[in-house]
Parts: sequence; C-alpha cells; structure tokens
Amino acid sequence: MKPVLVSMQAFGPFAGNQLVDFRELGSHTLFLISGPTGSGKTSVLDAMCFALYGQATGEARPVDKLRSDHADPALPTRVVFDFELAGALYRIERAPKQLRPKKRGSGFTSQPAAATLWQHAGTTLEDAPSTVLATGWGEVTAKATELLGFQASQFRQVVILPQGEFRKFLAADTRGRAEILSTLFETRRYLALQFLLKDKKAVIESRLHDSRVKRKALLDDWQVTNVAELEAARDAQATSVTTLEGKVAELATAAQAAKAALDTGRADHAKLDELAKAQTDRAELQARQPAVDQQRGELGLARAAATIADTEAFLGQRKRELSDAQRTLETAAVQLERARSAQVQADAALDTQLARKPERDAAQAELTTLRAKAELVQQLDDARAAADAARRALQARTQQLHSATDTETGLEGRAQAARERAQQAQAQAAGLNTTLAASRSAAELVRWRQDLARAERDHGTAIQTLRDAEARLQQASTQLTAAQRHLVQLNAARLEGQASLLAAGLQAGQPCPVCGSADHPAPAAPRPDMPSDVDLEQADAAVERTTRHREGCQAALADTGKAEATVRSRVDTLREQLGDAVDTPMAELQAASKAAAHALAQARQAADAVGQLQSRAGQLQHDHTQAQQALTQARERHTAAVAADATQRGDVDQLERRLPAELRAPGALGARIADAQRAKAQLEAALEAAQTHATAAAGALADRQGRLDQAEAALELATQRHADADVELGKRIAEAGFATAQAYADAKRSAELIATLDAAIRAFDQAVTANADRLARAEADAVGLTAPDLPTLEAAEASARQAHLDQHQQLTSQRTVLTNQERTMGSLARIAAEQADDEQQLTVVGRLANVANGGNSPRLSFERYVLASLLDQVLLAANTRLRVMSGGRYTLRRSDNIADRRSHGGLDLEVLDAYTGRARPVATLSGGEGFEASLSLALGLADTVQSRSGGIHLDAVFVDEGFGSLGQEDLDAVLRSLEDLQIGGRLVGIISHVSELRERVPTRLELEKGRSGSKARFAVP
Repeated sequence: MKPVLVSMQAFGPFAGNQLVDFRELGSHTLFLISGPTGSGKTSVLDAMCFALYGQATGEARPVDKLRSDHADPALPTRVVFDFELAGALYRIERAPKQLRPKKRGSGFTSQPAAATLWQHAGTTLEDAPSTVLATGWGEVTAKATELLGFQASQFRQVVILPQGEFRKFLAADTRGRAEILSTLFETRRYLALQFLLKDKKAVIESRLHDSRVKRKALLDDWQVTNVAELEAARDAQATSVTTLEGKVAELATAAQAAKAALDTGRADHAKLDELAKAQTDRAELQARQPAVDQQRGELGLARAAATIADTEAFLGQRKRELSDAQRTLETAAVQLERARSAQVQADAALDTQLARKPERDAAQAELTTLRAKAELVQQLDDARAAADAARRALQARTQQLHSATDTETGLEGRAQAARERAQQAQAQAAGLNTTLAASRSAAELVRWRQDLARAERDHGTAIQTLRDAEARLQQASTQLTAAQRHLVQLNAARLEGQASLLAAGLQAGQPCPVCGSADHPAPAAPRPDMPSDVDLEQADAAVERTTRHREGCQAALADTGKAEATVRSRVDTLREQLGDAVDTPMAELQAASKAAAHALAQARQAADAVGQLQSRAGQLQHDHTQAQQALTQARERHTAAVAADATQRGDVDQLERRLPAELRAPGALGARIADAQRAKAQLEAALEAAQTHATAAAGALADRQGRLDQAEAALELATQRHADADVELGKRIAEAGFATAQAYADAKRSAELIATLDAAIRAFDQAVTANADRLARAEADAVGLTAPDLPTLEAAEASARQAHLDQHQQLTSQRTVLTNQERTMGSLARIAAEQADDEQQLTVVGRLANVANGGNSPRLSFERYVLASLLDQVLLAANTRLRVMSGGRYTLRRSDNIADRRSHGGLDLEVLDAYTGRARPVATLSGGEGFEASLSLALGLADTVQSRSGGIHLDAVFVDEGFGSLGQEDLDAVLRSLEDLQIGGRLVGIISHVSELRERVPTRLELEKGRSGSKARFAVP
C-alpha cells in the first residue's frame, strides 16, 4: 500500500479542508513530518488509519474525538484517502457519526457514520472512481482488511508505527505474538490442518465406539454372548423350518382337493340355475307377442306415408313462393307512388334555381369591380409599410439619442458599478472553500439518495427471498410431519402384528409365553399388511432425511433473515444519513449539486475578473470623449429621421382619399373579394344540385315502374305452380294405398318414432332367437344333473384351507426368525470388517493428530512450529538493522525455554548482548535500546511479510516519535537504516521533534499551528 492523496475536512486540528498530496514528493521517498506540538503531525497518520479501519493510530484517541474544534458546525468531518495497491488505485471516503445543524429550524440532528470504497477506472486520480467495492462502516473496513491483508492492529505494527504501538510486538507474550504472525502470514491453514486431524481422530474413535455398541446390541437381541452361539441357534432354526415345510406341503394337497370338489358342485348348481332362468324368459317373450304384432302394422303404414313426405313438402314450398310474390307486388306499387312524388318535388326545386339567374349575374359583377381595386390597395399597403419603417427609424434614432446622452452623462456611475462588481468578485473568491464544501455536500446527498434507491431495491428482493425461504420451510415441515406420521403408523402396525408372530409359535398343550395358558382358543391370524424391517428402516431414513432437509431450510431462513436485516439496516442508515433530505426529490438534490458547482465556478471566475474590472475603470475617460462625438452624430440623424417620417405620412393620406372608407383598412378588400366569391359559388352550387336531383328522380321513377311489371308476372307464375303441386300430392296419396287424405294424415309418424318402433321390434325378434339358443344349451348342459349339497362342500373346503393356513403361518414365522438370524450374522461380519479398518486408520491418524496438536517433546503445535520458523526469518531481517543501530552489540533471537509447561511456547524472544556474551529478556533494554530493537523488529516484520505474502504490498512506512531517546551515534545508525528502506521506492515518513532531523532530512511535510487551526504543506528541495 502506497498513499497518494489524503483529504482531511474538519479533522483533528484542521478546521477546513486540508489536502496532503504525496505526489508532490516526486522522487524523494524519505521525508520528515515536522511542526510544533499540537499542529497535527500524528493527525495525518490518524487520517489514513481512520479511512482504512475507522480507528486512529493510537488506542487512546477515540473516533468521536477526531473532529476539529476549530471547524464550522455546518462543515461535516470527513476523510478521503487515495492509495495505490498492486498497480491499482483505490479511494476511501469515511465520515464518523456526528451532529450537524438542522436544515430547517434551530438545534442539531445526528448524522450517522458512513463509508464508501471505490476502485478507480484507471491508474490516475483523474480517472473517475467508477466501481463501488463496499459501502457501510463495517463493510468498508472488512474490504480494506481483505485488500491490504491485515487488520488495524497489524497495520499499526508494519506500516504506521505510532508512539509506543509498534513496541507491542517486541513486548508481547507468546500468545499475542502468535496472533500477529498468524494474521500477517495467513497461517490459519496450518491450524485448520491440526483441527482436521483432531476431528478425524475423534470421528474414527466415535465409529469404533458405535461399532462396539451395535455388536453388543445385536448379540443381546438374540440373548447370546458371541457369534458361535448365534450360529448354533441359526442351525437349529433351519432344521425346524425344514420339518414345517413338509407338513405345509401335505396340507396344501388336501386343501386343493377340497377346493376342486367345491368348484364342481358350484358349476352343477350354476347349470341348473341357468336352465330355470331360460325357461322363465321364454314365457315372458310369448306373452309380449300380440303387442309386437300390432306395432309391426303401425310401422308399415308409417313407412308408406313417409314416401309421400317429399311431395307434401314441395307443395308447401310452392305455397310460400305464392305468398312472397304477392308481398313483392304490393311493395313495388308503394315504391312507384313514392318515386312519382319525388319527381314532382325535384322539378319544382329546379324551376326555383333557374329563376335566380339575376342574382348570379349581380354577384359576378360585384366580384369584377372589387378585383379592379386590388392595385390601388397594394400601393396603399406599400406606402403604409414605408411609413412604418420611417417611424421605426425615427424611434431608433430617438433611442440612440437618449442612449448617447445617458452614455455621456453616466460614465461615473459605470465606474462606481465596476468597482462594486470588483468587490463582489473578491468576496466570492474569498469564499471559495465554503462553496467547495457546499458543492461536495450537495453531491454527497445525491450519491446517498442513489445508494438509498439501490438499497431499497435490494431490500425488496431480500423480502421476497425471505418469503420463499419461509414457504420452503413450511413445505419441509409438512413433509416431515407426513414422514413421522407414516413411521408411527408402521410402528403401530408392527406392534399389532406382533400377536400373529407369537401365535405362529404356539403349540397345543404348551403354555403361552404371554399369558401362560396351555389353551389357545383364538390365536391371532397373520396380517397381510404387516410392515417388514426394511419398511421400518426406509420410513426411519425418510424421517431422518426430511428432518435434515427441514433443518437446512431453517438455517437458510435464518441466513435469509440476517441478509434482510442487513439490507434493512443499510436502508435505515442511509435514511438517517439523508436526514431531512430523505423526502426531497432527486431532481431538487441534483439541481442543488449543480447550482453549488456552478457557484464555485462563478466564484473562481470572480477572482479572475477583479483585475479586468479595475482595468476597465481606467478606460472610462477615453469612453467619455467618444460618447460626446456620438451624441452630436445622434442628434443629426434624429433630425433627418423626423423629416423622412413626415414625407411618408403624406403619401399614405393621399392614397387613402382615393379609396372608399370601407376598403381602407388593411385586409378589407381581400375580405370583400372572398365574400363575393363565396356568394357566387353558393348560387352556382344550388343550381347544379337542383339539376342533378331532378335527373336522379326521373331515373328512379322509370326503375320503380319496371319493378312493378316484373312483380305482376312473378305472381301469375307462382299461382300456376301452386295449383300443379296440389294435384300431384292427391295423386301420390292414392298411389300409396290411402283411401283419403285423412287416412294419410293419421298414418304419418315422425322419423324418431319410426326408428323407435323399428328398434323395439328388432330387439324383440333378437331376444326370441337368443332365448331359443340359450334354452337349447341349458337343456343340453343339465342332462343327468342333480342338485349338489353346497353347504357341506363349503364347510369341508374351509376346514382344509384353515388347516393349511395355520401351518403356513407358523412356517412363515419360523422363516422370519431364521432370516433375521442370518441378517444379524451378516451385520456382525460387516461390523467386524469396519472395526478392523478403523483400528488400522486410528493407528496412523491418531499419531499424526497428537503430534500436530502439541503432543511432542517441545510441546509445539503444527501452526506454532510454522510461526516459530517465520519468526526466525523476521528476526534474521530485524538483526540486520539492529546490529547496525546498536553498533554490533545486540542480536534478537528466539528462546527455546518454556516458562509454563502447561502452555505451548516457541515464540518467546530474548536479546543476546555481545558485550557480555549472555542472553537476557528484551524487557531489560533501555529506552533508546528498546526503540532500536522495536524499530528493527517492525521493519524486519514488514520485509518478511513483503517477501512471503504475494497479496500484501508494503510500499510505505511511517515512524511516529521515539528518536528523542537516541544518542547522536544511535540516531545516525537509525537514519542509515531508514534511508536503506528507500531502495525499491518505498515511502518512509518520520515524525519527530529532534532538531538534528530537520538538518538531516531536507524533504519535509511542514505543519503550522494557528488560532483558527493548522495548515500543512510539502517543502521539497
């Protein structure tokens, strides 16, 4: 990380906006931060640390105390930090929680803390920060930690070395030093490996314990102590099953014979029953025969009448044609009379229009007269235009005369106005900082409103996600309830079926294992729906699976709830930041931002315009002389314009006297001509319309007369066709065998009724034929049969079947016991194999877990061993500088002694004194020696981190005080070490009051303290 620009507003001792641009250093990478006590030297480092982590460089300076006491209450505290990291440029803007004046009314309102981290689109500050990486106080801190690779406490130990802070690594205990090294070098993966081995060992040990418990439970279920006893019980059970299988086969043969006899009896009974039913059906058909014969006659007459239906329909059609022809004739007669009346009216209207010829001639004459006046009106319009031009010229000359007079008399006023504008421009230039703050404040409100809109959209999405998660949890709960209910039902069925399993093992004369009775009058029958062990295992697995799914849904719902709460908190934070502006329309905020920026530009322009306005005042005397000359010329031009105006007015009066008064107004002649044209056109259009109407009426009368003649001919033809169709119908009725038309009418039936009669007769005939066939077959099948004794046969079959079922149930029960014994033996074999495998793994994994977690003679865990190796590298780099600083006297090294055998060691430090040849604790070093050792250790730590961690870039280091404890020689040695850090382009900043440093380090960031706050600037040679 290399700082580029720090902007501090109302921060520390800086009342306004203080910029520290490190680009001003150019190629100078070692510089001194100097100034009197309280001028803000440490505040520059605080600003960088505050921007990155929201903390100061010293734990004694809380965030709420970083606001400047010199600042205007309306100016918010804010730090903007631009820095370079791995070739990319980033910007952080952070503002603490603070009070600001209310925008409306009196008093103060709380403005919440805010922070934003951007990445610039390019590699210079001129490239806009286009990508937002994080927003929010904690989110920006987390992202900065991720980018830099260490937290605030480590940042204060390897980059910014504040007063006393960087000595903590030297004085820290083993635990504290381990935490620092672990964070900087990312050794948590070694600790994760320790935990992984430890967890793996625990898992194997847990599996072994579970295997032993399962093995004992399986043996206890069969009341045996070892596998050999279980094998003996299995063999005895197999022999019992073989014996029962022979008995069941014998009983099955007897049951099949009894069933065959019962089936034969039932077949004979069915044949005799079929014969009786066929005889009964025949008697019923013979009783229905007379009624069916009557239906046959009715169907014959209906079918004969149906052959004449087309002729009768043709007669109806001819009758309708005759009625239509009569109505058409009547309509044609009415329309002919209407056409005659319309022709009379059209002829009268035409005569009226022909009589208006004098009116048409008069309209044409008036139009000709008006058109003759057009040239005179055009001359009048031209004269009026010339007069208007002369009048406007006179007005312009008059205005020029007045303007020249005002110019000649108002030079002193203009000079005074120029001086006032110069003063206003100076005031605007003086208020540049305030305008800049207003501009940034308005822009900040716009950006906050945009962030609020995005956060509200994210909140809506989070709420929908939360609802979906709740729905999935509800569905998972329903599935779990169903699976649990199914398991309960299976267990209940299994319990209810246990009686049948016990009943299968009962023997006559032997006591019942439940009640002790030797009599078994009603043993339980086997249940066909009794669940097996596999069914129970599957149901139990389903419950466990749905339980895990529901737990996953609950966790997802909790995570979704947290995400929704985070987004909602972001919305609330932004609303609190906006304060009174939360309801202000975005357009107004953007307008305010643009207005503030415009005001800033105007203020800068005002500063440039001061010199121009003062120069303008010097030219006023010269302008006065020219104004007098212009006044004389204006008076002469005004006199000429008055004469021209009078001449043009005379021409207009002369032309107006030659025209009638009603035609003098502009546009009057054109309006009169248009009226005359409209009157003439209306008269001609009325005549043309009357002529057209009369012609159309004559044509319509001729057409109506022709239609009447056609209707009379059509009526005559329809009358003749109707008479011919009536004669044809009478002829067809006689040919069909009907004596009269009434007989024909009585025989008619609808098509649906004819179809019904035909279907009924056909069904009867088919029933007679089918009954004859059925009766013949039944008589043939019943020859020589006698009625069987079905109750006796059914009782015999039931007795044989029950005997077979009882024995088969007992066989099933014994087979189940044998199957369970064999399944248990298989499970015991698998458990034995798994135990052997786990014991072999435990031999290797257990040893590794013990060694990695400190179960060794040095009592070093794996991570602590790695940290000790890294500390050796840090000490190697630190001693390179410490030997120079201490003149070769001191060397830091890692102590192998463990003070407390109950805790893990390996990271204790001691210092080897070359003068005595002995090692002693680092706490025995003096103040100056401790400063040298701490600085060497901090720089060595930074070098090692830089060389080993590809993701951490340490391009700058800042040392705050501690040089006052050094002697002249020690100071020289320390400075040489710091100068060496510049190799490779690393930026080195030093804060100190030591006067010798100002002489040794010419490049400085100088701070000046004043009554209204401090100022900072770079002094580069």
